[in-house]
Amino acid sequence: LSKQIHKGDTILKVGGQHATIKNIWDLLRNPDEPGTMVMLRIQGATDQSDVILRRMATSLLADKLHLFDLFAKIRTASARPGQIALVDEAVDTWAKMDEIAEARLDAIADNVWDMQDSSRSKVKEIAADLHTLNSFGKESDEVA
Repeated sequence: LSKQIHKGDTILKVGGQHATIKNIWDLLRNPDEPGTMVMLRIQGATDQSDVILRRMATSLLADKLHLFDLFAKIRTASARPGQIALVDEAVDTWAKMDEIAEARLDAIADNVWDMQDSSRSKVKEIAADLHTLNSFGKESDEVA
């Protein structure tokens, strides 16, 4: 999700609106427009902070949300402490795998931005070279 939000943190506000158990999902999802930004007020272990996230379409998150919901239901249904620990371990492992996948996607996005910047720079160089060649051609025509 974000390296600025940690297990045990509490979301106090979403987009300036107070978050409750009843409204948190609606606040996080709406508008369900990929790329829109939302600011969260987070209560951490020692202080509060604001975190800005970019929304993804809920359709992209559906399987993750379903899996998280299943883990939550299994944990709730587990009566024995050992079972709860296993569910917690499974959730933590899943979260680590998800962080690795997100880091890979971030690296890909960074590489794309770098390639775009490099391409823009090369296009400017080529345009300058073409301008120089064009000017050289005009001078040759004037001499002849």
